[in-house]
Amino acid sequence: ALAGLSAALIGSTLGFLRYNFHPAKIFMGDSGSLFLGFTFASLGIMGEWSVNPVKASIIPILVLGVPVFDLTYIVIRRWLDGVTKGIIEAITFCAKDHLSHRLILLGLNYRMAVLFIYLISICSSIGAVVLQNAVKGDAVLLFIQFILTFMAVLIIINLTRKLK
Repeated sequence: ALAGLSAALIGSTLGFLRYNFHPAKIFMGDSGSLFLGFTFASLGIMGEWSVNPVKASIIPILVLGVPVFDLTYIVIRRWLDGVTKGIIEAITFCAKDHLSHRLILLGLNYRMAVLFIYLISICSSIGAVVLQNAVKGDAVLLFIQFILTFMAVLIIINLTRKLK
């Protein structure tokens, strides 16, 4: 059942992606993205990713590494900068300070910024799938890869703070 739901979700999002790539002909909006997020989170919780409970907890987070990282960074940064006072306000606050906006600020066009985010997401997802059956040494190397990847993204984000 999970494989069928996953296949249907992949098929529908790939079909939608063709029309949502810049310049977008259709736009998903909040309802669609909330539905996708809820479905991905549900699949992550219901999926039997590994018999190891640590791996089973980490794999869904790594598959959704870019959105999880972006949201976490933005909430903390807004709070540290004094832009927002609480977590709810930091989540609902609208501003152009997400990863995609910062990549454009660095000089990438919309297509290149999206492709860069896709690349990070694909690397993170492939690593998470490999982690599922990895032995201890490989798991440590994959973890180091994830840390280095997101540290590079953090460096890029901090470069844009100086450009503002």
